[in-house]
Amino acid sequence: MGQSTRDLPIEIAERPYVPVMVNDTGPHPFLLDTGALGLSLATDVAQALGLEVEDGWTTVRRLAIGSCRWPDVGLGVGDNSALSSLLGRPVAGIIGSRFLAAAKLSLTIDYPSQTLSLEEGAEGGGLPPSAVGLTIANGYPLVPGRPNGTGPYLFLLDTGAGPCLISPAVARSLDLPMGNRGTARGVADDLESCRSVLALLAVGDQCAADLEVGVMDCATISGYAGTQVDGYLGHGFLSRFAVSVDFPRRALSLQ
Repeated sequence: MGQSTRDLPIEIAERPYVPVMVNDTGPHPFLLDTGALGLSLATDVAQALGLEVEDGWTTVRRLAIGSCRWPDVGLGVGDNSALSSLLGRPVAGIIGSRFLAAAKLSLTIDYPSQTLSLEEGAEGGGLPPSAVGLTIANGYPLVPGRPNGTGPYLFLLDTGAGPCLISPAVARSLDLPMGNRGTARGVADDLESCRSVLALLAVGDQCAADLEVGVMDCATISGYAGTQVDGYLGHGFLSRFAVSVDFPRRALSLQ
């Protein structure tokens, strides 16, 4: 077993923000976003640290989260001003699922206690008790969910999303009542959506009742993942649990 860190205090403000040390400076607030792929650093932070950036990429000597440290880490570099404006807070970087998988991390985001635990693990060994299988599709983590006792449908496990989302096709199949149609603000553009309520959403042996969801087309993420994605598991669902994501064993556990 490799390095680990336990019960690191983090901030939960609809999304998890993790203190990250970059070249022994910081901590810098990184958004832990399993719905994003890459590991990235904001342009202004890269400039402040005097990092050499070439074609939107840089390498840092050391990246640290708690007591876990990684040498010579490559990061994408980009302007996070739109994201920071959308979230109402500075975002120094993003920790995406490809980094978590490549580092062979098992992580637990304990939403009620606002702590993060990380541990390097090994592949194999079967699913832990009460866990559900995690499908990795082009780097995106997908889990089976059962809305209103139907399905299973595939949901993107997205710690970077606020509300949960379901596709219009799933909403129609469940004959859900639809609220007023509007737009959901995104970083790149506005997306057409409307609101509804699920009586129940179950993932494994855990569930949430009377869950407010957005109804939004999932064709774009389905194209990225290379398979049909029927919704997003966001903060609205995840915030009730200690969420354990074991990338080496491809397992999700909720407590």
